[in-house]
Amino acid sequence: MAWYRFSAVGAHFLPATLAIAAIEMRKHPSTPAPALATIDAAMRQAPVWAPRLALGAVALLVRTGHAKEAMGFLEKARRRWTEDSDLGYAQALLDIRLGHRRRAIRILRVLVLHHPEDPLFLNALGYTWAVQGQHLHRARSLVRKALSEDPEDPALLDSLGWADFKLKRWSGAL
Repeated sequence: MAWYRFSAVGAHFLPATLAIAAIEMRKHPSTPAPALATIDAAMRQAPVWAPRLALGAVALLVRTGHAKEAMGFLEKARRRWTEDSDLGYAQALLDIRLGHRRRAIRILRVLVLHHPEDPLFLNALGYTWAVQGQHLHRARSLVRKALSEDPEDPALLDSLGWADFKLKRWSGAL
């Protein structure tokens, strides 16, 4: 494990760092501090990988039952890399998981505004609105636009089904 810590930044740097952080979480399941120290050191060593390392840290924290710590880490990362849409998307999903739907929708709306053709963001906002029964026609429109970009994606088809169901368009919902 020590070799990985001092390996040169290259193709294996990101997965090796995340593997070390996962091992730290297994060794210290009640506190994410050692794993986050590993991630922080790697971020300083390879700033170009920092946003991806942040995403990996968030996924690890959520997977190990530390969702609130993940949100704190993610908020800090978003303040530093404000233009990184993947961090915004991750925060929106985590906000939904933690019950902060309004904030998630605000983030998703900004992502759609800046990336109006991205099926991932279009679907996330459309699906979130549809499940909540809000802005149903707009939700359906967003999902249909996402489908025009990727017509075979099962997640998008499922979201359209939810929007149709909420709109009582039974034939489309099936």
